[in-house]
Amino acid sequence: MRATPAETKLVICVWHPFSEWRPKPVLAESIRERYPEMGVLHLPNYDTLPRELPDTNIFVGYSLRAEQIVYARELKWIHSTAAGVAQLMYPELRQSGITVTNASGIFSRAIFRIRCAIRTHRNGRCRTCGTSRNI
Repeated sequence: MRATPAETKLVICVWHPFSEWRPKPVLAESIRERYPEMGVLHLPNYDTLPRELPDTNIFVGYSLRAEQIVYARELKWIHSTAAGVAQLMYPELRQSGITVTNASGIFSRAIFRIRCAIRTHRNGRCRTCGTSRNI
């Protein structure tokens, strides 16, 4: 049976040197607004993560190490903010039954359109700018 939001703890924890890859606090705020009964925690770094893992149901972040999975007794779902999930494919996680997802492909259509626009522009047929470009 699926847990209700009131029975769910979601932890968001990503630290990366490039600050734009770190989730902003507004992400946790918007989830809390949508699901006020859910326990949503935004951690700006990994310092307190070990203490939060034992009762976490959903983890949103770049990765968890094998030794951390041992303490995540209630974890059902990891959503990786990374494009790939190879860093998560260690035996302990693969054998745990925890669902792993990522946002792979979420921007595919937009990227395709941008690539088409760039190619069209490079070929000198840019309709959006109303001019032809001599190559």
